[in-house]
Amino acid sequence: MIVSNYLLEDWYAFLYEQQEDASPIVTHIARRLSGEKLSILEPACGGGKICGPLAEAGHEVTGFDCNASMLRYARKRASALPNLHIDQADMLCRDWGEDYDVVLLASNLMNNIDTDWEYKQAQKKLLTQAQRALKPDGLLFLDFDCPSSLRPFAEPGEWVCFEGRDDQETFGRYVVVNGTSNDHSRMVYYSRRYELRPKDAAPFSCTVRKEKHFATLEWMGAQLYRAGFTVEALYGGYGGEPFDQGHRRCVLWCRRC
Repeated sequence: MIVSNYLLEDWYAFLYEQQEDASPIVTHIARRLSGEKLSILEPACGGGKICGPLAEAGHEVTGFDCNASMLRYARKRASALPNLHIDQADMLCRDWGEDYDVVLLASNLMNNIDTDWEYKQAQKKLLTQAQRALKPDGLLFLDFDCPSSLRPFAEPGEWVCFEGRDDQETFGRYVVVNGTSNDHSRMVYYSRRYELRPKDAAPFSCTVRKEKHFATLEWMGAQLYRAGFTVEALYGGYGGEPFDQGHRRCVLWCRRC
């Protein structure tokens, strides 16, 4: 099973690197931060799709992640950028440091925390950690999905998130299966099924039960206030469009009090 886990993590990291486009987020952040060279922290940086370009723009950037397979891509980016610092760590357990100008909780991180913690407590912990890591008046960037209704997550069936072949000729699929939801608690419960067919090993699959808390803007606003932030800007997307209930994405810039 250990070998299977390595194959799965390597396959997932490769597909994520190939298929996920972070350029709209990078463009939005870079536009807000233009004109200054800042110290930036990105917890859960993955392969460095956001922190890498920000370091290329001249900022002093630190990123960390707990996934060794994802970090291989981040470290490859950092090898050509002396101002990009990459480490392996669990964002809920490690000390994030202090005196950063900017902390990024980006790419819908709030809805994709991989943890055994109670989910709302994990979300609150990230905001507390961000506040401690920032200088007074430092900026927090936060974006997350906050759909008005969770009913679509409860529809029966399957949704393929990733499908493809990695550089080791392993073909795989990552499938979300049969979710249930509660609009009152804003909790979603579902399964992830991974199906892999390695080139030189037997096919295998595994199913993992997961849960998420899809925060409303009001709930997140209250947690930001309690953590010591004021909201300076609110958008409905990375292009700066106004937020309304028709948008699923909430994009926030917050100032540490």
